[in-house]
Amino acid sequence: MADLALEVKGAPGALMLKTDSIPWTDFPSGQTEFKLLHVHLQTGGSTYLVRNKPGANLPIHQHLGAVEVYTIQGEWSYQEGAVGPGDYSYEPHCVVHKPAGESDGFLLFVIQHGSTIFFSPDGTPDSILDCHRLYTRAKANNAVAHLKHLDHLMIER
Repeated sequence: MADLALEVKGAPGALMLKTDSIPWTDFPSGQTEFKLLHVHLQTGGSTYLVRNKPGANLPIHQHLGAVEVYTIQGEWSYQEGAVGPGDYSYEPHCVVHKPAGESDGFLLFVIQHGSTIFFSPDGTPDSILDCHRLYTRAKANNAVAHLKHLDHLMIER
């Protein structure tokens, strides 16, 4: 039998990030900031770090794809319950919710598997947040150098 020796090489296209080098960018609401880590063009979703500004009160919203959240620092809650450091949250496709109250601050790792619709206080759709809109905001803040290879695929919004 032949000797099957494998040579380990760097994976083509592997993305290894030093997140401290990515600037924080304001979300459209201005109440939170994010660091865009990756975009999911197939679903409109994205992977990012998010932190809120103390006293932020985010609007009611609906996820058009599941969302997975790992809480790194702080506490936050929806009507479904509260989570803190080390806790995981799974929000299913089409769930509609609003943060239960103001937060003193949090840092989250988020994998969003689709877009999000934000609603105005009267319940009408206000805006849609997808990977293209996050990319456009981050690009304007010089925070997408690690994603330049996707620039030609992004629709600026």
